[in-house]
Amino acid sequence: MEELLKELSIGTQSRLVENPFTGRSTKLNPKELALYDYLRGAEIEGDFKHSGMIKDYFLDNNPNAYMILID
Repeated sequence: MEELLKELSIGTQSRLVENPFTGRSTKLNPKELALYDYLRGAEIEGDFKHSGMIKDYFLDNNPNAYMILID
């Protein structure tokens, strides 16, 4: 995870993120937002190399966001 985080641009602001399918939203901190953006972009590109690790991160650190945005 640390190697992936070094490659990401992590901002300084939290942001409210909406699930485009359900309309439900949740606030993500800058680290979570960078990981979520990476996950969604990688899925569009068909790159699932880090998806399990990122999903596990959300399950362990922000299960509410996982249930709203990823599950």
